[in-house]
Amino acid sequence: MKIKRILIATILIYALFAGSRMGVPWIRNRMFTYEMQNQAGLMKFGTALRARNVLMSTAQSYKVPISEKNLKIEKDEVKGNILIEVNYEVVVTFPPFKYTHTWKFHHRAESGFPAVKRSDFS
Repeated sequence: MKIKRILIATILIYALFAGSRMGVPWIRNRMFTYEMQNQAGLMKFGTALRARNVLMSTAQSYKVPISEKNLKIEKDEVKGNILIEVNYEVVVTFPPFKYTHTWKFHHRAESGFPAVKRSDFS
């Protein structure tokens, strides 16, 4: 009976440890996505270069592994469309068994007036 309790406690502790290892990149990702959406909304009044600098510094502070190549920012001055896209991966390793999991993140934030489709008028 005592061995069963020790085994269950060990499994629960490892599950908490694994959950924290998997949860930290996900939480950082959600915080960075929120900042992307804020910058897309604020780009109406700013430039793409300023938004890129703010997002790169935010990614660095949240420890999100993006580079200039992964971050795509487009601003159409005529139509008012703003698009921010980012692709990156985070590899999480679990120590005892050296099991790895790769989080693949692809986020997109848009602002402005979307293009009108022909089906909108039918």
